[in-house]
Amino acid sequence: TLLVVSTTKELIAAGILSPFRVFATGHPDLTGVKITAGDYNEKQLAVVMNQENLVGDVVTHWIRHAEGRKTLVYAVDVAHSIGLRDEFSRASISAGHIDGTTPAEERDAILGQLKRGSIDVLCNCQVLTEGFDAPDVGCIVLARPTKSFSLYRQIVGRGLRPAPGKENCIVLDHSGATLDHGFVDEPIE
Repeated sequence: TLLVVSTTKELIAAGILSPFRVFATGHPDLTGVKITAGDYNEKQLAVVMNQENLVGDVVTHWIRHAEGRKTLVYAVDVAHSIGLRDEFSRASISAGHIDGTTPAEERDAILGQLKRGSIDVLCNCQVLTEGFDAPDVGCIVLARPTKSFSLYRQIVGRGLRPAPGKENCIVLDHSGATLDHGFVDEPIE
């Protein structure tokens, strides 16, 4: 039995979590992407999501909606994350990338750049989902579709930490996760 002590909506109302605004582009065309172990097959998903037009849309929407906020981008795989970082850089937006193979010293340096504001956007692959806390992050980009309700909530949750001067978190959903799983403050059973 799962006991729900407080809901996300209650935690937002109490100021324990930040409010959020979502901009969703709809569902990417995942026709032919198989399900493996309950989620999308990563290799097939990477081929679909790492197309130039989709990567470019992430940057275009960030420029239009993110208000220059410190941002975490969640990619499908390492190549996708690097491609997103490179596309942000081509648009003259300071961006970095980390993944599970990034050496600890380099990872710490890149996270320090994000914290100091010398990079605006940090693209990652399967690194910054659990146990990462950066309350001043004001934008989350979902560039990774997932069937996992808990992964979706973990990713968006990285932006819901309150910080001084932070009115809300902007969520740019290029994955269809909000349409599939609902807003993160909707009640769950």
